[in-house]
Amino acid sequence: MSKFPLALIAFALLSVSLFAAQVPRPAEDLTFKLPDGKEKHLSEYRGKVLAVIFMSPTCPHCQALTQAIHALPATYGPKGLQIVEIAFDAMASEIPGFNQKYQPPFPVGSAPRDKIEAFMQHSVMTPFMVPQMVLIDRQGVIQKQFAAGAPEFQMVPESLKGPIETLLNAAPEKKASSPTHKRAAAAKKS
Repeated sequence: MSKFPLALIAFALLSVSLFAAQVPRPAEDLTFKLPDGKEKHLSEYRGKVLAVIFMSPTCPHCQALTQAIHALPATYGPKGLQIVEIAFDAMASEIPGFNQKYQPPFPVGSAPRDKIEAFMQHSVMTPFMVPQMVLIDRQGVIQKQFAAGAPEFQMVPESLKGPIETLLNAAPEKKASSPTHKRAAAAKKS
């Protein structure tokens, strides 16, 4: 075998590892706009398990995903799950028709493409395919990231129930006491 194909294979493998998103990682506070013009921030959902789906309202796979997860908010919402779908700003005009047709029981908005790509740690060297999804824990840390075509999308919603339940059942992270609280507690003891 010549050295050129080996070098090409090595470069391809290195490229994939260099462009892979780091998980877990803190979720950036992505701002998205709803069809009525109201801006929302992912940080508004802190304390909930958040499933953020990046989609296109005209994508058949995204439409099928929305239909497949339609019942998840009724099942897991009372336990702390929130789902949000976000499209690129260029598709914002399509969202009202999408909402009317599919009646998603969760917010569907839009955000600038560059902000979405940065949030997903997506390389500009590869096309951004949809749908893509992240699962964010109650502390605002991305624990799972699913690229377009991931096997989890083939068996939705069953394939998402395990990861969602794991995050919902995780013990909340204890917050460290601040020095002020420690001094106040020490003063009460004396």
